[in-house]
Amino acid sequence: MQAIVDLYGDAPYTEAWKGSDNVTPAYDDDYAIYQDLITNLEDARAIIANADPAIAEDISGVDVMLAGDMDRWVEFANTIELRMLVRMSNVTGAPATYRDTKLADIAAGPFLSDNVAINPGYNSSTDASANPSFNTFAIDVTGTARQNRTFITMTGHAYKSLQSYATTNYPAAGSQEIIAGSGVFYPNVTDPRSARLFTAGVGAPGRIAVNQGSSNADVSTPTVTLPALPCRIGLIGNFNPYAMAPNQTIGEYSAIDSYVMTYSEACFLQAEAAVRWPSLFSNEQFYFDEGIADNFALRVASVGTYINTINTKPNFGLAASTTLNQKLHAIMYQKWVALMGLNGIQSYIDYTRTGYPLTPLSSNAIETRKPYRLIYPVSEYIANSANVPAMTANDAFTLNSLSPFWIQ
Repeated sequence: MQAIVDLYGDAPYTEAWKGSDNVTPAYDDDYAIYQDLITNLEDARAIIANADPAIAEDISGVDVMLAGDMDRWVEFANTIELRMLVRMSNVTGAPATYRDTKLADIAAGPFLSDNVAINPGYNSSTDASANPSFNTFAIDVTGTARQNRTFITMTGHAYKSLQSYATTNYPAAGSQEIIAGSGVFYPNVTDPRSARLFTAGVGAPGRIAVNQGSSNADVSTPTVTLPALPCRIGLIGNFNPYAMAPNQTIGEYSAIDSYVMTYSEACFLQAEAAVRWPSLFSNEQFYFDEGIADNFALRVASVGTYINTINTKPNFGLAASTTLNQKLHAIMYQKWVALMGLNGIQSYIDYTRTGYPLTPLSSNAIETRKPYRLIYPVSEYIANSANVPAMTANDAFTLNSLSPFWIQ
């Protein structure tokens, strides 16, 4: 429900999930939904804290996420609530007072100490039993590559973000500014995660990306002859977390964990909270560096000197960033890389909230910015027309009463 509110604003809630008993549920105010979700988290923590060990059921054998570890469920609840309250960073008035009260309640944590993974017994016996991410975006259980693996390629923006100037064929000297007039330039650092996330296409002369809006694969090293086959999704960086598939067999890949929430995301949330509310949270640099380090381990990439190097770059490393905007950009940039291919929707929502990390529009974009929200599904306008709020396509690109409450 948090994701639905973050993407759509008002949504069915109190009358939702009743099946055939109510196929046309009313829409609830998005801020009211957020408040009720936070109450649910508080109730869950209270149930755990007050459970009678004499009668509490042992769910370790059926809990496919946290194996019945109630301490970790509390960490997860706290971290989800922190995510929601950080979303509300720019609200004012009564919602801001509410946010600050709830932040004070959870400031001491504990927050996630590890990833929240899910694995109900993934295996390679059938496509339906395999890890759904690997089976959908990489290879099926027979060893046949899915079309998604080659259809989904690296954007030119991602390539430039993760490669040095010397290894990128910029069209002209000085054209490394991310968005003209922003004053923010690509970091000029080769990120070892880059080659893990995307690998060269079969028979391609190197790793090649596609500028958004281009009809050709047109971003690569200066020595590569273009156009050529673009990058494809890398197996190790996307489907071999923490080297869970050491022999990189189909059976091993098919059995890997999926991730509900990563430790890296939790770290970046705490870093942002420390930047915004230093009276309640602290250790922004530690959590920033920790989020990067854990994501390198997840991607099976060698961190080397990357953390020290990136921390010399304003807008990309926290240590060198002195203004609030620079710090926010650095945190959102690293979260964007860390969640790439895992939970990228969080980065989109962060972008609508903060405008960071800076991301160029497609060269053939019609609008002048990215949308603030999604448009309600056509199925709602067909089946629930009396309740779904009326909106136009233009409303998605304008801040108005239809926008999620935390950016209105």
